[in-house]
Formats: sequence, structure tokens, C-alpha cells
Amino acid sequence: MKEIALALAIREHHQSYSDLNLKPEDRFRESVRDICGLFVTITDSRIYLLHQTAKEFLIRNDDKTHPQSVHTDPGWKHSLRPQDSHQILTEICMQHLLFAELEAHPLENDAMLSQYVGSHVFLDYSAKHWTTHLHGSNMEVDDAATQTMLRLCDSSSKRCMTWFRIYWTSISAHFPTNFTTLMIASYFGLAAAVKHLLELNGISLNSKDGTYGQSALSWAAGNGFNDVVKLLIEGVGRRFNGIKLPLKKRAQVDSMDICGRTPLSWAAKNGHEAVVKLLVKKGATVDSVDTEFGQTPLSYAAENGYEVVVKLLVEKGAAVDRLDTYGETPLSRATEQGHKAVVKLLSPKASL
Repeated sequence: MKEIALALAIREHHQSYSDLNLKPEDRFRESVRDICGLFVTITDSRIYLLHQTAKEFLIRNDDKTHPQSVHTDPGWKHSLRPQDSHQILTEICMQHLLFAELEAHPLENDAMLSQYVGSHVFLDYSAKHWTTHLHGSNMEVDDAATQTMLRLCDSSSKRCMTWFRIYWTSISAHFPTNFTTLMIASYFGLAAAVKHLLELNGISLNSKDGTYGQSALSWAAGNGFNDVVKLLIEGVGRRFNGIKLPLKKRAQVDSMDICGRTPLSWAAKNGHEAVVKLLVKKGATVDSVDTEFGQTPLSYAAENGYEVVVKLLVEKGAAVDRLDTYGETPLSRATEQGHKAVVKLLSPKASL
């Protein structure tokens, strides 16, 4: 209830928690009832949809043809578009993360994380979900939105390190040190922000974080952000007084992390087909071998059952019978994991 009350209270001009005019919980509970009627139920200060069918009734599926237009139907049926909801939540979360308190009184260390999140209502949600809502909204990112993203991803700011550290608690891994602004924007697939950063002079394009040794390209590839990967490896065209200038430095396509994994290894490991295809096209080494397990991109793709990626890598000449540190081949790893389609795909090649 407190989170939803704060989210609904945030306006574009608010810059601090002190700017909010929050209703007492009993009054807010009445407001929720007035707005939502019987679609929701409130139990122990938590709001739930009354039933799954309520969601099906309310949400419009643009893939289906509805008998009545949303604009002409005066009722609630199919009145909510997911993209609109994502955009509203994007704006709310971003505005919240810009609150002055996060810069003036930031989260200092992980030991204080639970207490900090508990005393900053809605911060945990905003930090963990604002980029998800941004991608779900498919909103056209204008200059103002781009500048907001850049402020939020500014790794030199205490605000950025506060929300990013909170976000990382949802990742089962050590918090990365020495993350640059470009790495953060690339990690979350913020193409407009990445493009702006690439147009700046002095941007450290191939720098690596201090924990995993991954570059911005590696993080973007591992998370499947094809548009960002393309920007990083192709560069951004520039013009001056109508004259086309040479492209700036491009990202190293085979940059290795501390375990010897390349951006292609990460893209293949996570099954990002479009990114794999793009990296191979741009000259990524198909048979790069990591130093931790001796695995190749094909080995990772086969182990995780990504049939299309396996097929693509094999067609590009990836070695199907290469042994890793444990004496395993891509075929044996696929077999152990029960990926029948991949086993079938690799077996004829492996037997040659």
C-alpha cells in the first residue's frame, strides 16, 4: 500500500520525498476502492487483483481483435494497454530515482542495504524494474528522456551507485567494481544513452570492470541487446558543418574477461541469436576458448540447448568435436542436459 501510494503521488516536478503529499493509509485505502472497485482486494496492507480473470478482462491484447474499440467502449473491458502501463511506471520510477535524497544521503555499503531500502519506500522496486518497464513501453526516447537516463547511469554520482547496488541484489553474483557509465547503459540496453556517450570525446570504450573484467560490449552481448552491440562495434557516424567525419574507435569484438570469455561466448551461453549472428558477421572468433572451463561459444550454446545458435555457429565453422578442460565436447554436454534437438544437430557432424 505504501509503495503504490507513493508511486501514485509522484509528479514530474517532485524532486524529494518531502515534496510528496501522501495520504494516510486509511484514506488511501478508500481511494483505491473508489478507483478500482471490486477488481482488487486489500489484505494485510497489500493489494491483489481479485482473480486472474480480472487481469484477462482488463488488459488489452493487441494481438487479438476485440469486438469493440477501447476508445468507444465506456467500460473497463480491455481498457488497459500493457505498453501504456509500462510507460507510466517508467516515468514514475525514473522520477523517483532522481530524488535528491539518493544523492545527498546515498547507500554507503551493503551492510546498511536492508535498512536503507526499508526507509525509502518504493526504492527497491524502482531500482530493480525501471529499465524493464522502459523496454516494455516501446516509448520513443526523446532528448529529455536520454538526459534523464544519462543522469541515472552516471557512475560518478552517488545516486547511480545507490540504485545500481540495490538492483544488483537481484543478481546472484558479487557487485562489480569500476563500472563506467557506458557499461551501465550497455548492461541495461539503453541505446539512446549509449549513442550519446559514443559521440563524446574521451569515452573509454574498451575499459573493463574491476570484478569480472567485462567490457561494455561483453555486458550488452550477454544480456542480448542487439541494438547496443551494433552501436558499440560499428561506431557512431559524425558530421561537422555537413562534412562526414571518420568513425570513432570501435569496441574490440573479441575482448576477453577474467575467465577468457568473449562477447560471443556470453551471447551464445545465454541464447541471444541476433547478437551471435551480428558478432560473427563482424569478425568474432567462433572457436574462442575460455580459460576457466576450456569451453567455446558452441559448447555453451549446446550445453544450454540453444538449437538456433548451435546451428548458426556450426554453419560458421565452429569445431563440433573440441574437448574442453573436463574432456567434454559440445555434443556430450548437450547429451548430458537432455537437449535432443541439439544432439541430433551435432551428431552427424561429430561423427565425421
